[in-house]
Amino acid sequence: MYFELRIYKSWCKYVSIIRQSVVELRVFLFIFAGGIVAFSISTLHLLRACTIPGSCEEPTTKFSKHFIGALSSTFFFMGGRFDPVADELGSDDWAFHIMLGGLFFSTVIVMLNVLIALINKAFKKGDDAWRLDWVEARLHYIELAENLSYHIPGFRQNHDWFPKEIYFAATAKEVEESREEDLKNQILKLQKQLAEQKELLQKQVTSQQEQTKHQLQELTNPVALGRSKGGRSRDREYSVNYRLES
Repeated sequence: MYFELRIYKSWCKYVSIIRQSVVELRVFLFIFAGGIVAFSISTLHLLRACTIPGSCEEPTTKFSKHFIGALSSTFFFMGGRFDPVADELGSDDWAFHIMLGGLFFSTVIVMLNVLIALINKAFKKGDDAWRLDWVEARLHYIELAENLSYHIPGFRQNHDWFPKEIYFAATAKEVEESREEDLKNQILKLQKQLAEQKELLQKQVTSQQEQTKHQLQELTNPVALGRSKGGRSRDREYSVNYRLES
């Protein structure tokens, strides 16, 4: 049901905000609930507990003796409903006053203000991201429909209902600008590759020129030529002597 609600644009905003609030507040709400439960048990023991079994009289307090009732009364303390402990507030029970002051400070002053701040933060984050959730939900919906079309014989050959690219919630001008931007990026990429190839080719040409120049220098060196001529003359003399002896 959550997925279906996110498909509709008019509902997706509020559903996304609620979801984001729950995600952001789940840890804090667990801590908050733990504090209320702890104060409920403490108040119940303080007003209803009997230190010596069998020797205690029934307390005159209106505070519930059951855990659920104590939890409900402690929760509504944050709203200013102190009827179950009105008599204790008018008494000189300093332990109860200290505990109630701690409850009021930790829950009403600290926890509730932190809760309000976290709710505002979660609301802002959900309000900024709900369009993305809506687009993702629609994309997933179309993906399911397209995958289903593969199981229908001949459907893909006879119908071209699913384009290669889908622009969600975009005007014709935005689509054109997006395509122009993609074309510019491709041109820049090709230009970069061409520059790299040109630089590599230039390095190869320079290296080949250096090798050719070095070979020419070796061939035109007089010392090298003299050595090569001397070697050839000795070879000729050796061949002539060999013929005469033979």
